[in-house]
Amino acid sequence: MRSTPPDRSPALVPSVKDSGPRSRPVIEERIAIDRREIDALPPLPEEILYRGFLIERLVIVFGGAKGAAVYAVLVQTLIFGSVHFQWGLGGIFVTAIMGAVWGFACLLCGRNLWIVILAHSMAHIALVTQLYFSPPA
Repeated sequence: MRSTPPDRSPALVPSVKDSGPRSRPVIEERIAIDRREIDALPPLPEEILYRGFLIERLVIVFGGAKGAAVYAVLVQTLIFGSVHFQWGLGGIFVTAIMGAVWGFACLLCGRNLWIVILAHSMAHIALVTQLYFSPPA
């Protein structure tokens, strides 16, 4: 009888079944964390950093005048879009637009980060769902 190495115990390694050449692998339900939970986690630190911290600091840099918050959102939009450079120019453009929408939503909702965290999480889940159900290349 063959023993399993301690770092690759059968409970942690999902088995994969393939029902044909064009089908997607079906992972059995032995995975501890649901994929939807993983997709909902990255927006939390991104929103705290970009909409929570960066907008507040940029408002201070722009002098706290009436239009300083608008300029702060525009600058954080450029930074947020450029950080997603690995998605190409289209990805930079789309994430910059989303960053602007979420930045202005944050301002309009009294700087409530939970609203934009929820919106960002839903966008991540929608993106992953779309990628999962798209036809294979």
